[in-house]
Amino acid sequence: MKKSILVISAVALVFFGFKAAEEPVNSSVNENSVAILKQDIAKGKETYNKVCGACHQATGLGLKGAFPPLAGSDYLNKDANRAITTVLKGLNTEITVNGVKYKSVMPPQATLTDVEISNVLTYVYSSWGNSKKKVTPAMVKALRGK
Repeated sequence: MKKSILVISAVALVFFGFKAAEEPVNSSVNENSVAILKQDIAKGKETYNKVCGACHQATGLGLKGAFPPLAGSDYLNKDANRAITTVLKGLNTEITVNGVKYKSVMPPQATLTDVEISNVLTYVYSSWGNSKKKVTPAMVKALRGK
């Protein structure tokens, strides 16, 4: 009987020992994912500063009456696909952002790559109190041809 208990204990120890050894691997995968996300956001910020910042401003607050804010934007946070389409195809219709109407033209940014668009939108979503959505290149690619 004692021998059976020892064998069962040894098997359990080995099993749980291997499980415990797997945890750091999962942890490093998560750390790697976070590092990649931070890199994507940093690249997105660079693109934002070059392409978007003149109108939407470095603060994301836009210019009242001319260019809508991206900071805390109900319009932006409601629909990531609409945000992607807006970057790809531009916008020339009236929209309401945080209760304020805007009717300015945003030119299409279709010359940006899928990765650049996903990074810039991920940066915007991760900034200024927005919803923290992650936009992927696959999401952009799916909407590019529509």
